[in-house]
Amino acid sequence: MKLDLSSLELAVSSLGIALERYSQEPSDLVVQDSVIQRFELTYGLTLKIMKRFLVSASDNTDEVEGMTFQQKIRAANENGLLKSDYETWMNYREKRNVTSQAYDGENVQEVMQSVKPFYEEAKYLLEKLKEHNG
Repeated sequence: MKLDLSSLELAVSSLGIALERYSQEPSDLVVQDSVIQRFELTYGLTLKIMKRFLVSASDNTDEVEGMTFQQKIRAANENGLLKSDYETWMNYREKRNVTSQAYDGENVQEVMQSVKPFYEEAKYLLEKLKEHNG
């Protein structure tokens, strides 16, 4: 089954554009907000698309539905979709959770440090999913 990757492609591209702008204007609060919001969106989409892939690759969709976050990340790794391990993805998850709290200088900088590596991970995932789509 071929997965529709258009939403993930758009999100990854949009995050890349925001990161480029951030590299030029790191003190611009609107740009920081944009990067964080695009990180939130892209992170959420990576998990949804990963789950869709695992469901499509599985003989037992109920098993995939019941998987924990850790199990989904490990299964995605076993399928060659991810560059990084569970601990790295757990860090991205923690940073995503931080974004739902009040934005303060410390939280923003903590999240911003993880966004660029996450962007590279999201690009990698997208490329691997495209390969699986053929």
